[in-house]
Amino acid sequence: MKLMSNRENQQERNYKDVDLICKECGESFKFSAKEQAFYVKQGFEHVPTRCDKCRRDMREKRDKGKTFFPIKCKITGKVGRIPIEPDNINDVYSDEAFTQEFAAKGREVDPLKEPDKTELLAEIEKAKAQKTDDKKEDSFKPT
Repeated sequence: MKLMSNRENQQERNYKDVDLICKECGESFKFSAKEQAFYVKQGFEHVPTRCDKCRRDMREKRDKGKTFFPIKCKITGKVGRIPIEPDNINDVYSDEAFTQEFAAKGREVDPLKEPDKTELLAEIEKAKAQKTDDKKEDSFKPT
């Protein structure tokens, strides 16, 4: 079952609760009108196929053995957790804050688009060259 897109849904904003069957346990679960509106707003195309309990179990099984680190956004103060230990705990951004920070610097950030590797590689090479130059200056001492 597919969800209607925002355009298709403009005439029909009245969602109704729907009963679905979980593909894992076979139990019936309710896909509420509020959840349907959320799915459409997020751009999800398909309805859930698992009940809340099976979704939670699946996430727990997937995340078993992973270590998560608590974080707090530097700008918004939002609290969350990530699977990578940050280098500097005081320099962590939420998705929204990261996008705002780059927009303020005149860079466009699309979280779904892969970053421009050419620009990143150029910045890395420039940093390496700077370190090499610094070492050369330190090692040259006139006698």
